[in-house]
Amino acid sequence: MLIGYVKWFGGFNKKSQKVNNFGFMVPFDGLNNQDIKVYRDDVPEDIQKILERKDARGIYVKFNIEKDRKVREKVVNIELLKFLGVVEKIIINNNNCKKVTLIRYEDDLISQNTNVAYSSECLPQGSIVYFYLCYNDKNNNSVRSKEYQDRAIDVKKVELLKSDNYLEIVLKSSTLRKKLIEYSTFEEYIFIIDKSLDKIDSCLADTLVKELMTKIEARQWLSINQIKIIKNQKIIENCVNSNNPDIFKAFLLQHIKTLPQQKAIDFLLLKINFMLHTDKCEFIKEVKDEIEYLLVESSNLREVLYESTIADYLQFIKTSLEFKEISEVIKKTLLEEVVYKYQASDQNDKIVRFLMKHSDLLDESLKLDVLDKMIQYLQKSSPSERLRIWDEITYFSENLEYEGQFWDIAPDKYTKQILQQKFRIFFDLVEQFNQSVYPYADATKGNYHEFYKMDNNEDIKLIEDWLQDNTLTLSDNDDKVAQMIAARGAEKLVIKYYEALGYEVDDISVHQVTKKSDDYLRYDIRINKNNEEIFIDVKNARRFKPNKFSRFCVKRLKEQEEKNIKISGVISPHLQRKYIQEPYLNDPDLLKLKIERLKVLGVFDKQTMESMKEDFKNVCQRLQLNFKFDVDQHIKNQCDKNQCDINKINFVKFYPHWIFDYENDFYKKQFTTNLGR
Repeated sequence: MLIGYVKWFGGFNKKSQKVNNFGFMVPFDGLNNQDIKVYRDDVPEDIQKILERKDARGIYVKFNIEKDRKVREKVVNIELLKFLGVVEKIIINNNNCKKVTLIRYEDDLISQNTNVAYSSECLPQGSIVYFYLCYNDKNNNSVRSKEYQDRAIDVKKVELLKSDNYLEIVLKSSTLRKKLIEYSTFEEYIFIIDKSLDKIDSCLADTLVKELMTKIEARQWLSINQIKIIKNQKIIENCVNSNNPDIFKAFLLQHIKTLPQQKAIDFLLLKINFMLHTDKCEFIKEVKDEIEYLLVESSNLREVLYESTIADYLQFIKTSLEFKEISEVIKKTLLEEVVYKYQASDQNDKIVRFLMKHSDLLDESLKLDVLDKMIQYLQKSSPSERLRIWDEITYFSENLEYEGQFWDIAPDKYTKQILQQKFRIFFDLVEQFNQSVYPYADATKGNYHEFYKMDNNEDIKLIEDWLQDNTLTLSDNDDKVAQMIAARGAEKLVIKYYEALGYEVDDISVHQVTKKSDDYLRYDIRINKNNEEIFIDVKNARRFKPNKFSRFCVKRLKEQEEKNIKISGVISPHLQRKYIQEPYLNDPDLLKLKIERLKVLGVFDKQTMESMKEDFKNVCQRLQLNFKFDVDQHIKNQCDKNQCDINKINFVKFYPHWIFDYENDFYKKQFTTNLGR
């Protein structure tokens, strides 16, 4: 067939007022430079439509020539020529300022310039395109340039990712392949090559694979790990045989699984030699996780794992020893390997712990040696590390005895278990006691609006007697009045408390009003049970906040009939006078506030203090149970005002809250209730 171009075809003839049914072709055969006529009847309809377009003048075609009955030449078997190229760049045409796209293509059919231009269509740079080519002669009114003779029409992008059309043609062209690599992502190019290798001849396939591997080895793509998307076995084999770890690691495990066992081991060891230490560490872990049986069979691979990380090596040995499918001979070999490393002066703490965990498999001499090393390690360990090891190695807990060989290195968690077993009955009783309730707990507490309410004449007269030295009355809104009301409220709470414990209680404080006796000068309450009299002096301390400690002022510890007078301590809220009298005392809104309740803390006496000092004499040289009052700014101001010597003030003693405790009857009742007796 001849190659040429369409000079013109069809169109409307103004003279005849008809459509022309013919046209002319110009061949490039070098022999016949005359125009050759082509008749419409000899042109397929789809080609007619293209040839009659104004922009198709000069379009390249191939055709045959034959002679008609009058021995005149005519064109038959006409076909349009399609070309493939790459969008190289887009420029601005100087003649009309329109964009012109330059396409580079390879041509084996016509001897023309390899660049063409078109102005009506624009595609992204680097796009591989197919198009029709038009000869750009001087008589054509289409876009022309001195540099670019030919022009392209119907330019379409070749969608290699979606279609196989033109695939082999593109891949055969070194120019197009170069542009394909340059303007494709790695994923796109691999996808194209992957799907092509089985569809093209073996020679071209080998060329493409070799070309691809050269690019991969040269790291033309930044993300070398992207080669994992390769699916074609031919490319994978080339990657596996590479000496570059970044390339062969992606497929090595997959390839190893296809090899016989010994070949797989040998190939693995060969490839590992190309890796850096960090790569070895990472890769051998993958081998352990995916093809563990190779490690079981190869001591060389196990050594790589050991050099990588001892912890993973020992975990592998542990798993193998526990795996039922592994023979006892192999298990013995694996354990002997660990023992060898231990005896070869590589007594790593992890190996010592491992052997200790499997001490039942060791001979007695080795077991004692490992045990000695383990004890030395535990003696130097932190409490948290020691506990972790005991949790891991059951040998110690299984052989722990009270004050035995491991007692001094045992964590509290385990010694506690032994002590609980040894003293089980005692601890059971303590636990029952701790879980029990205090039957008299409610009796130790009281609400201020109940105990601060002075609703009888004796209470009112008693407080007024206490206030005489201050020239105050019960109706005054003064903190001293509030202090006296709180003090009387504390006495009333203590009376209620001892009545709940079953004592006969006498309110001695009120004798100051009734003049029944002068015992009120020495104590506030007298209690009696089983014909035994006990004397109580009530001390009240007020505090602003529930979480603040208070001190108890005791001028001196008194005695009555050669018996110690017990000091009973009460904590009460520090309230202003106006809030503990009507109408505030029972105000519903005030009652909703979380105001601290009065509370009996217990008692102490001189005998209690002496006993405490005796108990602590071996712990500290001197147990201080009372403290002198610190001279605060208020006292200093009063001394300055009255021109007195602060050094001559008689300081009183204060006792801490923790010195108080409840009577035995309080706890006895609790214990009796708990046991149900």
